[in-house]
Amino acid sequence: MVVVLGHEAMRVGQALGARPYESVHVDPAAQMYDSLRAGLNRAQRIDLLADFLIQPADHPEVAPATLKSLLREAAAHPGRAVMPEHAGQGGHPVLIPAQLVGCLLQHEGPGGLRQYWVDHPQDCLRLPVDDRSVTRDIDTPEDYQRGRKGFR
Repeated sequence: MVVVLGHEAMRVGQALGARPYESVHVDPAAQMYDSLRAGLNRAQRIDLLADFLIQPADHPEVAPATLKSLLREAAAHPGRAVMPEHAGQGGHPVLIPAQLVGCLLQHEGPGGLRQYWVDHPQDCLRLPVDDRSVTRDIDTPEDYQRGRKGFR
């Protein structure tokens, strides 16, 4: 596991406790795509041939069944990234095959990863799931509490 640390890096690292992971630090003010690149670069140093699951920390409630569905689809469609969507809205996590990592690391321009998928639709597969948490972005304690009161 590679954890990209930025804002409150020390607290996040402490929250992970004794879990085995590698970390990479980025400027908290950097774009999300910069964090993605940093994480992919570090992960490739661990295993150049591995596929990668990009799981933003602000989407913590993704169901295990959703992860299994992503893995199944990735096996059925090698070489394509698989991303969940709920009610037509794209979400997280995204399963990235090893062969796309180089393209993602080289991609330049506005819009980051989202724009990459728009520009290269042949590289991705959208997977409809019955899991609203793939689109639920939790940025504050209030977001979390609001969701606990009727999200599921």
